[in-house]
Amino acid sequence: MTPSTPQRIAIVTRRFWPISGPTEHFIADLGDHFSGAGNHVRLFTSAWQKGWPTECSFREFDLRRLSRPSSGPWGTYRYQRALIRELDLFQPDAVLLFGSGEDLPPVRKLVGDSVPCVVRIDHRAVVRTNRTIQKNLRLNLADAVICDSLRTRNELVMRKTALPQRVELVSDGVTCRAEPERSLLQQANSRTALGDAHPILRIDPAQPLVVTGAPLNGDGGVCDLVRAWKIVLESFPKAKLWILGDGPRSRKVWDTISDHDMIYTAIMPGYFDDLDEIFQAADLYVHPMRGAVNCRCLLEAIANGVCPLVTDNSTESIAKRDPDGRRIGEMIEVQRDSTGIIAPPGNPVALGEAITMALRNSDKRLELGANAATQFRPAIDMARIGSVFLESLLGVRQPENASGASFS
Repeated sequence: MTPSTPQRIAIVTRRFWPISGPTEHFIADLGDHFSGAGNHVRLFTSAWQKGWPTECSFREFDLRRLSRPSSGPWGTYRYQRALIRELDLFQPDAVLLFGSGEDLPPVRKLVGDSVPCVVRIDHRAVVRTNRTIQKNLRLNLADAVICDSLRTRNELVMRKTALPQRVELVSDGVTCRAEPERSLLQQANSRTALGDAHPILRIDPAQPLVVTGAPLNGDGGVCDLVRAWKIVLESFPKAKLWILGDGPRSRKVWDTISDHDMIYTAIMPGYFDDLDEIFQAADLYVHPMRGAVNCRCLLEAIANGVCPLVTDNSTESIAKRDPDGRRIGEMIEVQRDSTGIIAPPGNPVALGEAITMALRNSDKRLELGANAATQFRPAIDMARIGSVFLESLLGVRQPENASGASFS
């Protein structure tokens, strides 16, 4: 239960605005939710560039920037000393840390056992986590470890990085505004606004627009989409593909676009702080991943009523607890011809044919998008996700056998 009196909540992350990406957007929304619940929220992060203000307000919460952890051989030491000093001044009632728990040991030493410390970790952080026993076990200092996906949770448990009894699963949430109402007039107005914002986003009302914001990391699904786009252009030569975001595979994706001579029909405009206008302008959202990969952009598309076309038919959301007190993944499945369109993963030909079919049937797209929004919005709403985080922070439920738990 969330206490009735306002609490002082510290959020610690080494990357934040103006660095932009899905995690940074999620942190900002989470901070807004905590503040909206009447709590005093302060976010502690790094000043990656000279001239960034050290103190400011961001949306509904305070922001403090510290020295860069990578600035010289003593960078991490100076950063953590500054972090501890600022936290000591703030006197938090709860601490939420993003990353792989690298700042957890000094924070726990400062606040002791009386202040809940919760770590939010995603799969990228798991991959980066040092495999030494000393650094693996630091997550056991947390009262709870909240994973973004079932894949992340399973890998943490398999690698014995965290005690299974303390690992919970809560996916990213998105801000769900009013129920989406999609119309040709709204779509045309959004396209006009985007074109006015930048010429590269200019698109005529009659041109089909397909959008993806799938992670540009180790999964090759976005390259599959680019190859599939060649098939789409055979039926819709004026169609546009917008690939949002950035990542390690961005260059590979762009090279694939260039190799297929599609630089004028497939563009990579980068990150956007607000995607509502883009989704109002879009005809279809494609999640082309080869594996089960969570994607905040997919959730935002669904929340905005855009028809989803997915190549993996599930994403984890928050769920009930199992008998040991952990939250476990509840699968939200996109149902074929009910809440979306499903294509086989790793098959550009089948993906291209599925996109072509979807673009030919506007009424079906609108129906599927509306169904997906109605069914999934309650589970992915930031109001619900934020409440779950608040419960973990301000009312951590320890499993009954946590004190004597060990890995099996």
